[in-house]
Amino acid sequence: MLLLPMKPMATEDLYDTPKLDATAKAVTDFEVTSIEFTSAGTPLPSWEQPDGSSEEYIVKDQTLTITVTITQIGIGAQGQYADYFVNVTHPVGIPLAEFVANVTLTGGRAEEQSFNYVPNYTHSVLSDTGVLSGGLLVSVEIDSGVGIDEDPLNDVLVREIPVAVMDDPMDEGWCSDVDGDGELNCPNPPNVGLIWMTAGYDSDGTLSTDPDDAGHWRLDYSGGDSAIGVNHWRISGNDQLDYASGRIDRLHLGFRAADSACTDTGHGLGDGDLDTQISTVHGTFMCGAVVKGYQYYSMQLVTHARGEMGAGDSVSLQAVAGLNSQELNFTNMTLPTNGSWEQIIWDMSDIHPRAEYRMSYVFRSDSTGATTGIEVDGFLMFAIEKIPEYTISVDCQGDYKEGIEAHAVIPVGDPIELACGITNNGYVDITLRIYSEVTNSSWPDLIRIDTPGTNDKDSFVLTKNIKAQTTMPAWFNLSIPPSVSVESLEWHIHINDGLTNASKLEMGQPIIQYVDVQPSYSGFIDLEFNPSGGDPHLQLYPGDTGATPLTFKNTGNQIGSWNLGGAFLDEPTWDPSVLITWSNNLGETVDEIYTSIGEEVELVPHITVPSDANPGVYDLRLDVNGKAPNNFPADRVIRVEVLNKLDLEIIPEFREGQIPADNVSRIIELVLINNGNSEEAFDLFVTADPSLRARLGTPSTLGIDPFGGDTTALLLLPMPYGVENETYLLRITARSQSNPAYEVQSTITLTVPSTQLVEVAELDMSEEVYRGGDEPRTLRWEVWNRGNQMDRYRLTFDHLEDVNVISGEENDLTPWIPPGASYNVTVSYSFDSGTFGERTVSMEASSDVAAQRNVVVSDSGAAVFDVGSVGWLQIFPEQALTTITEEGSYELLFSIRNLHPSYEQLVRVDIDRQSDLFFNVFDARVETGDRDFVLGSDELRVVKVTVIINEANLRNLEENSMDFDLTLLVDTDIDKTSSGTPLRMIKSNPVQQGPDVEEIGLTVGNYAVIAAGLLGALAILFTAFRVFRGASGPMEEYTNFDSGDYSSYLPIQDSVANSALGGAQSIFHQSPAPPPDPDDRDQ
Repeated sequence: MLLLPMKPMATEDLYDTPKLDATAKAVTDFEVTSIEFTSAGTPLPSWEQPDGSSEEYIVKDQTLTITVTITQIGIGAQGQYADYFVNVTHPVGIPLAEFVANVTLTGGRAEEQSFNYVPNYTHSVLSDTGVLSGGLLVSVEIDSGVGIDEDPLNDVLVREIPVAVMDDPMDEGWCSDVDGDGELNCPNPPNVGLIWMTAGYDSDGTLSTDPDDAGHWRLDYSGGDSAIGVNHWRISGNDQLDYASGRIDRLHLGFRAADSACTDTGHGLGDGDLDTQISTVHGTFMCGAVVKGYQYYSMQLVTHARGEMGAGDSVSLQAVAGLNSQELNFTNMTLPTNGSWEQIIWDMSDIHPRAEYRMSYVFRSDSTGATTGIEVDGFLMFAIEKIPEYTISVDCQGDYKEGIEAHAVIPVGDPIELACGITNNGYVDITLRIYSEVTNSSWPDLIRIDTPGTNDKDSFVLTKNIKAQTTMPAWFNLSIPPSVSVESLEWHIHINDGLTNASKLEMGQPIIQYVDVQPSYSGFIDLEFNPSGGDPHLQLYPGDTGATPLTFKNTGNQIGSWNLGGAFLDEPTWDPSVLITWSNNLGETVDEIYTSIGEEVELVPHITVPSDANPGVYDLRLDVNGKAPNNFPADRVIRVEVLNKLDLEIIPEFREGQIPADNVSRIIELVLINNGNSEEAFDLFVTADPSLRARLGTPSTLGIDPFGGDTTALLLLPMPYGVENETYLLRITARSQSNPAYEVQSTITLTVPSTQLVEVAELDMSEEVYRGGDEPRTLRWEVWNRGNQMDRYRLTFDHLEDVNVISGEENDLTPWIPPGASYNVTVSYSFDSGTFGERTVSMEASSDVAAQRNVVVSDSGAAVFDVGSVGWLQIFPEQALTTITEEGSYELLFSIRNLHPSYEQLVRVDIDRQSDLFFNVFDARVETGDRDFVLGSDELRVVKVTVIINEANLRNLEENSMDFDLTLLVDTDIDKTSSGTPLRMIKSNPVQQGPDVEEIGLTVGNYAVIAAGLLGALAILFTAFRVFRGASGPMEEYTNFDSGDYSSYLPIQDSVANSALGGAQSIFHQSPAPPPDPDDRDQ
């Protein structure tokens, strides 16, 4: 059912309306003096508000008596007639009932009349703080006719009357003889209204057996101390006994039925559910009352409680929907125990809002201590019941009401916009149809409607769900068409029911906006090309010209003339008179046009970009401006993209050149000039014959300024040895980093002439220490042909006099060596005895081919030798002087220390056997364990040398006392050194001093004989001495020095470079060099 809403009026304002004073001069002034409520002749129950005031309320389906008092407070003595209307309206705006009555009253008289109405909808709200509000609206309005009532302000009075779901004082119910005294603890009334029913249960939910099947809930008849009514419910006996242990007892809300159907008996909650367990307990049909949560928008329950429970026990109010249970536990509350009551409000708005549920008080106890327990009283439910009817209200910003003022508009001017809030005043979710139109049907449909959740934006929209008591935003937009005539019209907005299409606006009328179209000039520029996504309309290089055709339409309702022009918005210095020209559809240049109403003109603006324009997108405003009296400026901004002009020039230091392949790097300067219109960076590449090894100093440039800015890059030419005698092309490429498709190349022609170069290796022979006087050794000295022609080289040497060097090449001339190849020259070297320190041998190789052209091309290399000690070993004899006076073995000690800071050395020790000492001793040798050993860094070792002297050695001394040196020779891989210790030998048969002729003669004779013998002995001793020198000790002893016997090892077999033969094997394996070319000798 669709009913029209009435405007709700603020009850407070009406209550505060002052009555006219009795001394008023009005002849006729009717007043609605009062509206009073009763029910069945008794006052309505009232709710005490927190501020101490009271608010009356009524329960649904109870008769409401409305008593209205009408007073004529004027001074007229003649009776005056008036009708008045008593309306009952739902807060959503739905009229529920109307009563019409009339009165005829003289001044100062009043009349009272009553009307009965049974409310069939609940509407009441209880806040968390206990403020009761809401209710049906009862209004009284007087109509005495036009101009009769001189003060209409007091002709209307409105009151609200909250309607509750139920109000039960809990004074009666069905229970059993709980205390076993033979009397029932409840009256068990026969009525069919809502009552309370008891039942006892075991822990598994089944009904307990007698006597606990009815549970332990009972009525307290003591009287005088109930919160509501005369009785209340408790779980312990009236004699203040404690409640029972181990119980689960329920006090159910329900009703007694005539049969098992449990149809509604008029209590207002509808049909119930038959409870077979309770019916079994009480022997009659007992039905549980069912609260339908989905029928209520909100609900608040009021009850009262007092007392306390023992530990582990509880009393709660429970709402059960199937297996889902929610409850309000009183045990957790602080309740009075002094006989007073606590009022408890439970907001049940969110308790099973989409389900049906039953309610009961639940008593639970365990087997531990008990008390007298919690008592309960009163069951009052306030709720707002959902009804299918609804109304809406609309509040708009920007609207003009009742035609008092109109929207003044012009063609294609600003649209009319309304931002509205559409409120669903009902308690059900709704959908709406919204339709909008103008009264001039010739207008095109330029109406737009926007509502949340819909993609439909035209003049007809079906909204999404609007929740109960919520407001949906809506936006309405009416655009004004071009060239419409001057006129007045209406814009209507209809809001209808989404199901029946009946109007839901006040009085069934649409929202009306009045529109006045004013005379005006206007125009519109329509481009033929309208790019999307921010793309430009034109793309031009600096200095280029482009065109963008367009159509200009006179959208106003007046004829007019127009000037053509434009401007670059980003570049005010660009002269539009030079850069922008216009032409018509005939190609004629124009600077103004004339149009009639609605006329369209085709135009072409020609746009030129300055030659010095930087790349980027520029906003260009095209102007079609009205000429007086037309002052309308029509314009359109287009985007002109100035493209990135890439123009790079590469200028090398020279275009053609000649550079020898002498392994000397050359740097060629490259100048890069950016003639483009933006700063650009370029990647650089060089392409050339790989043998040139050409490369660039940097892989890319930094940004080069536009319009002639320049930078320098360097081309590096290593010109390595051996590059062939040819002409080469080098290509330098610069590729734009912003646009890799753009690249510029420049070339250089390079000629490499015939080149003669030689390189002689530098040799470091200091890894080994050499000893002066050793046999000659050989080495291989490498000579490279670094030129690009075959060549041979003449060798010369430079060194000190104590160094001996001989070349192994015939006439000191190498064979012919190909370009880039090398040849190993065999060189024999040795050092004179006593040579000590560093020695350098220089070998110079001079080009034979260049010498034939009287050009000197040569190179030299040096070989550095360490001869003698280099300081990595330190030797000290442990004794200063050893004197030998008798035959025997004498031990001499030497300390050897490794002075190298990090390397250990392999030490080889022997004795200098060329000393005169060996002619005067029987034997001298190094101890076997001291001949070869490893000496760590900074490690010291004492070496023992044994000297054996026999009697013959002492007797045969030439003098009575002779001094000798025993020299110890120490060799390692990095050093060679020696040290001696002095020996003094005393002749065992000393020669007497002074002249004795006889003795002299005898001695001379003896000497002559001895001399002859000695000559023979010396020959034998010399031979023996030579044999002994070849060994490191006596004949049977081991020596660590090589014998030096090379008789079985030929030079062709020698492959060791630093051996005595110098690794001559490779020389014998070289192919003979070809003879020189006659042409080469002429060069």
